[in-house]
Amino acid sequence: MLKIGIITDKNNLKIAKSLVSWSKKNLKKAQFSIVNKSNTASSILANADHAIQLVQTKKIDRLICVDDWGIAAFMYIAKFENFVVAEINDEHSAHMTTEHNNSNVLSFGSKLTTLDQMQNIITYFANATYEGARHKVRIDMMNELVGGCK
Repeated sequence: MLKIGIITDKNNLKIAKSLVSWSKKNLKKAQFSIVNKSNTASSILANADHAIQLVQTKKIDRLICVDDWGIAAFMYIAKFENFVVAEINDEHSAHMTTEHNNSNVLSFGSKLTTLDQMQNIITYFANATYEGARHKVRIDMMNELVGGCK
């Protein structure tokens, strides 16, 4: 089962809760679940630290971040080794970034993306698998560039 964690800041907690509720009702056929890892009193970066640990210890496989613009978590998490983060606002990019780049983190801006779009994007993201092959060359080059980051 693919486990997807979702984090947010206190301003977007309602969206995270809505996505968790939606996933339980609508994604039962899919082999994944969304778990809210947000702390209501924390910023997205404080929640990101917790979520990074969950991914590193394999308690969750992928991560979704929701804040107002989608950029804070993107910039922060992208600095950690073995995290490929994509700031996404459309369905096509959601599966392409996983298929081609092996992305394990998506970042949304709630002021840029509607709840319906987020639901569609999450469905594409969760059902996508990394294709490897010709794309692996690019991934290896990126990993070599950030290999010293932790």
